[in-house]
Amino acid sequence: MRIAMLCPYYGSIERGTENTTRQISKRLKHDVDIFSASHGGKIVVSSLTKNKGLGRISNAFFDNSMLGGFFRKYVGFNPNLEDISFYLKAERMLESLVSEYDLLWSNGEFWCANLITHLGKKYKKPTLLFFGGGKSQMMLEEAKMLPSLFVVLTPEMETWVRLKVPKCNVKCIPCGADLKMFNPKVKPILGSFEHPIVLSSSALIKSKRINLIIDAMEKLGKGSLIVTNKGPLEKQIISYGLKKLGKNFHYLKELNYTDMPMIYNTADVMVLASENEPFGMTIIESMACNTPVIAQRDKTREWIVGDGGLLLKDITNIDVLADVIDYSIHTTFRNMPRKQAKKFDWDKIVKQYEGAIGELKNV
Repeated sequence: MRIAMLCPYYGSIERGTENTTRQISKRLKHDVDIFSASHGGKIVVSSLTKNKGLGRISNAFFDNSMLGGFFRKYVGFNPNLEDISFYLKAERMLESLVSEYDLLWSNGEFWCANLITHLGKKYKKPTLLFFGGGKSQMMLEEAKMLPSLFVVLTPEMETWVRLKVPKCNVKCIPCGADLKMFNPKVKPILGSFEHPIVLSSSALIKSKRINLIIDAMEKLGKGSLIVTNKGPLEKQIISYGLKKLGKNFHYLKELNYTDMPMIYNTADVMVLASENEPFGMTIIESMACNTPVIAQRDKTREWIVGDGGLLLKDITNIDVLADVIDYSIHTTFRNMPRKQAKKFDWDKIVKQYEGAIGELKNV
């Protein structure tokens, strides 16, 4: 089987969607052509991109404006110029090549999903839409396109889509971690970090609530906080961290993905304080390195974390979060984080995709 897979920012931006595209495409027992706006993909779609020029301006405006928020919440798609540009360019290119493919697959957002389902119905090709976000109007709008298969990340999302769009063929296939890459044998980074060493590897945005971790570390009165990644709140978080923790606040910026196992192995515990986290691949990556995690308790985190960490009923309670961080370094997790992560090994996850693709071939 030959697959056309759309992922607009593959090769130019490193997010969960792009990593998912990489891990799936290299493991599938099928020929996969990745269509992207950069030379990271096999087939380059010359269009605007999020990280430079007019596309960067458009992305920054719609991601941070009330207008963009309105479209995402109530209409179900982003009106970004770079997404529309990719749609128009990819439509002409893929339509001329569509006869060469047996399956059309979208790892993009609304516009890519719309293109894939449109061409699939027009040329009678099976379609697969991967949705990498959380429960939202955008998720429902893509489900309403009724692809051959709609893939979501958690059982809770699958149940919600079945309830809201009964005609949609939806299936939960989670993201995973490369357990060969993320493992406890990777050497930690060298540095004079005071224990307990706490890691935050979330994007520096409001919903990740990194300020809660900083406040908890101040309350704890000991240990080091390592913060990686980047985002629009970079300056504010650095300033706040240095003010509260001084020399025990360490900002390592955005690291290469291949460096992350080293960082997870440096930490005693990783804390994810997100509000309404759709999935949290960093949880699995941390556990794969046998580093326990602390996160907000909800159905999805219970499913992902299991016995690989500690879940809090209210992670915004600074006193409790500080106590649990302290408790975590005196708790013997043994090999439980690594054992839990094995349930999300990419090799196992891709077998689920292989099974799903096999069912589509027989439709």
